[in-house]
Amino acid sequence: MNFKILSIIFLSFMSGCGFSGGLIRDTITRVEVSRPNFRIVTYGVSAEKSITSVLCIIPTGDLTLTKDLMNDLHKKAGLKKNQMFINLRQDYTLKIFLGFVCISKVTISADVIQFNKENEFKPDIRLDPPSKNPPLPDPDKNKI
Repeated sequence: MNFKILSIIFLSFMSGCGFSGGLIRDTITRVEVSRPNFRIVTYGVSAEKSITSVLCIIPTGDLTLTKDLMNDLHKKAGLKKNQMFINLRQDYTLKIFLGFVCISKVTISADVIQFNKENEFKPDIRLDPPSKNPPLPDPDKNKI
């Protein structure tokens, strides 16, 4: 009986658990990408980094995780003039071993697009010439 209890306790300490998830990030941009003014250059450029924690609270590695990931992503993508990231995604995995060691892995992925020359990162400001603007409504016409 004692052997069974000790075996269960030992196995529970030796087992690990973990979870993974993802997060789709949105970014604010002033460039319109809804019309055909760009082309997709690369799909799924990604960078990943892991950090280990003792007792799942004391990190043992460098704490500049996001900064390092973005630097790696830029290096791998080799962005050129008129190129930018779209569809930025973040995946997160946590593995717990023996209840004492946690390994967190973060992966950032993105697609790269390139804008056509005539649309070089111009903000989407639509200022039509006055002749094309519709006339403003006359406030006196709506009076009873």
